[in-house]
Amino acid sequence: MIFLIACDRRTQTFTRPMESFTDEERVEARRRRFDVQQALPSEQGRYEVVLIEASSEADIRQTHARYFAPDERSLIEAAKANLRDMSDAGRRRRTKATKA
Repeated sequence: MIFLIACDRRTQTFTRPMESFTDEERVEARRRRFDVQQALPSEQGRYEVVLIEASSEADIRQTHARYFAPDERSLIEAAKANLRDMSDAGRRRRTKATKA
């Protein structure tokens, strides 16, 4: 399995829910990683978007524990809030571009 994780280093939260791909979907996983990275604000070093290969999500939770907070519900709520913020920022950029 291949897992896509996008997190905010400053708040130590996911910016979106973790996604998983099969080994056969490797190319799609790479495309998604690129798309997710391009959608995030371009603050140098703030965001981390990674693909991690592991047998299971449980393995990732053990080997990459820094991505997972003790209370997963708070991560999900933070991810939703981050998505809303990114959506609002995108809307503002589009509005600004159409006025120019």
